[in-house]
Amino acid sequence: MPAVTVRFYKPRREDLSRDDHDRWREQGALFEGTVDPDGPEGYVFSGTLSATCQITDDQITNTVALGHGGASADFSYEKREIKGTDENTYEISGRGKRALNEDVDFRLGINLHNDGSYEYGDKVTAPAGGPRQLIEARYDEGSVHVTFRGHAWADGPEGYAIEGRLIAKNDKVSTTQEYATLGYGSESGSWHYETIAFDRKDGKDILVRGSRNSDEGVAIILGTTSGTLNTYSYGDKVICAPLRPKFEPGEPPAPAWDRPPAGHLYVPVRPPTSR
Repeated sequence: MPAVTVRFYKPRREDLSRDDHDRWREQGALFEGTVDPDGPEGYVFSGTLSATCQITDDQITNTVALGHGGASADFSYEKREIKGTDENTYEISGRGKRALNEDVDFRLGINLHNDGSYEYGDKVTAPAGGPRQLIEARYDEGSVHVTFRGHAWADGPEGYAIEGRLIAKNDKVSTTQEYATLGYGSESGSWHYETIAFDRKDGKDILVRGSRNSDEGVAIILGTTSGTLNTYSYGDKVICAPLRPKFEPGEPPAPAWDRPPAGHLYVPVRPPTSR
């Protein structure tokens, strides 16, 4: 999957005079996050950026810079001030443009020099992923109703991502706490689950990632604790396949999965397709 890890490390120099040692002590930065497609010619990324700078003089304000851009484009930068000599941590996100289906480059640097110029680590390249495809399911069991609607897409050549909203509703008052679950996974893999309680009226926004074989799609299934002794019962499996790793020229965006008002279900929903 297009998980992205970008590093910058500058070891302490030992060949300088004592007066210069403070300026050239150990420096470093790390970005860990993900990158996703924003249409055929765009991308979005998010993650956690951490940086440490041991420079203790007041000649410049030290900043860490995360560079990003399409492989054929110049870098754009997200910059954050580094305060003090302890590790600084930031949640960071951004977006940019790229050529059709182009990979995305990242690099990290810190302005270590008296003139404010930066030193950078090695460039890291990541695929942005394929086009989003609508995926939806509905399960009704007596007075209980569960829906999921969202998108699935190829998260690199051997990964997947699913994003959407899970909503559960019971037309009757229950004396026990009931739950609804979304099962998801690759077509040949095992199930993973995201679960909500029925008293969560606004549903749950979900973004999950996983691994798959390069030629397969993903499956989802909905269930509720409406079985005997509050055990789970499940609806039909829904398959979204294939997950295309590339966009076609001029391809329109995937249909939107607009969020309904809190407590409302997605209606209508396409009939499930079983394997």
